[in-house]
Amino acid sequence: MPEDEAKKIFNLFHIPVVEEKKESDVNRILDACQKTGFPVVLKGIGADILHKTESGLVHVGLNTEDQVLDAVKEMKNSAKDDIEAFLIQPVVSGKREFVAGMFKDPQFGPVIVFWPGWDIDRSVKGYCF
Repeated sequence: MPEDEAKKIFNLFHIPVVEEKKESDVNRILDACQKTGFPVVLKGIGADILHKTESGLVHVGLNTEDQVLDAVKEMKNSAKDDIEAFLIQPVVSGKREFVAGMFKDPQFGPVIVFWPGWDIDRSVKGYCF
């Protein structure tokens, strides 16, 4: 399930998530960045893209329209036709991050991952259920 669709489900349960805009046209991407306010996070999304970060489809801390345009070009070259749209999000700062994910392992079946991520001193812990 794409990230933006999962967030719609979270919203139904009043789970707060970062606000974002989904766009595919370059001019609308730049407009969304202006409305969001720089710096922004830009993510390439598509039905066949499972691991955005590992695929180089997440760019954090873009401060100008030129940086956004360069990131769009780079991601499109990297992922070819797999990118269906881009998510534009504000950069949110904090002392911790939290990651949740799910995948189907051939040996264990469905696996849900909760990863508290990095804290301020860059130590990390993870949990799988």
